[in-house]
Amino acid sequence: MTLFKERVAQQWKFHLKTFRSIADWTTYVYLIIPSMLFLFYLYKETILKGEYGFITYISAPMFIFFLMFVARGGYLRTFIVAADRLFLMQHEQVFRKLKRNGFMYSIVFQGLFITLSLLILSPVLLYHYHLTTLGIVQLVCSMILQFLLCKLIDFNDIHKWVKFIIKLLITAILTSIVLYSNLFVVSLTVAFIVVCVFYYEKRHIRSNKYFERQVNEDREAYFRWQGRVFIVSPELKSMEPAKHTLKAPRFLKGRLFTKSNDPIAEFMLKSLVRDKRYRWGYVRLIVVTIPLYFILPLWGNIVLIIVSYFMLNSWLQSVMNEIKGHAIFRVIQVHDEVWNVSYKRLKNYFVNYVLIFISVIVLLCMFL
Repeated sequence: MTLFKERVAQQWKFHLKTFRSIADWTTYVYLIIPSMLFLFYLYKETILKGEYGFITYISAPMFIFFLMFVARGGYLRTFIVAADRLFLMQHEQVFRKLKRNGFMYSIVFQGLFITLSLLILSPVLLYHYHLTTLGIVQLVCSMILQFLLCKLIDFNDIHKWVKFIIKLLITAILTSIVLYSNLFVVSLTVAFIVVCVFYYEKRHIRSNKYFERQVNEDREAYFRWQGRVFIVSPELKSMEPAKHTLKAPRFLKGRLFTKSNDPIAEFMLKSLVRDKRYRWGYVRLIVVTIPLYFILPLWGNIVLIIVSYFMLNSWLQSVMNEIKGHAIFRVIQVHDEVWNVSYKRLKNYFVNYVLIFISVIVLLCMFL
């Protein structure tokens, strides 16, 4: 237990240090605190007052399926590292206890996160979709069961698309179970959770067959917070060990801007698409705001569009500053005017056109 506590404490100290690297008192005063107050005000003026926005057009099965689909994420922690193969693995009882504690930590953490999220959405679930308290309990249990099943599937050597289809079927089945929940179904779901726990104990805790995969899973979980911080501040260098990347898509090997001579914009665009940090950072910034458009009234969507504009603009500027620091530009001198022209061009594609498209879709959904 001492080793487990040490590694948990080490992880949270690392997360806190990463957060402090971008958050000083000005960030708290001008960004974090105002954002929290604004979100609370929106929640109070919309959800708590029964104004659910676009949610009223979404059926109960679709809404629950969406919640279930989102809840599939997360990590099964073991808190083991690659170096444990040399020493700790020789002490079976200590090694198993570390993995077992990490596994239980993951379930408790995931359960608390799911419960807190559903408490926030409870007015929608209770008063709009008319779920009972037992139905919400069933939803929590189903999400935990889905999390365990999806993680067990990930450890199997099958094609990723087969895994995706199986997970989608699990989500669909558990969604239908939530809609017709009763005490027997809740008890049965809890029993399946217990079965998954015992199965994991036998196949993954008492066995070292999946040691490498568990190390990789834990490493990804360890650095996930840093990846989220990178969304806000891409100029921060990741401490995660580099991974082998896939070959560039065929359409990225030729010229993209064929009608103009803009090599800097070409270089920046290919860097944005090829680098996983840039690519997923951008996708998350877009995707994380989409559910809010379905909840907020018109004035809230206008504020969200404005906030998104400055957020995406700041992200793109940070990415450009990091690209400017590339070793190649220490040899090739590029004037600031060229950088500004290329930046404005990419800003149209990654910020302006995207937000205009989202605004048009939101307006059409509101007035049609």
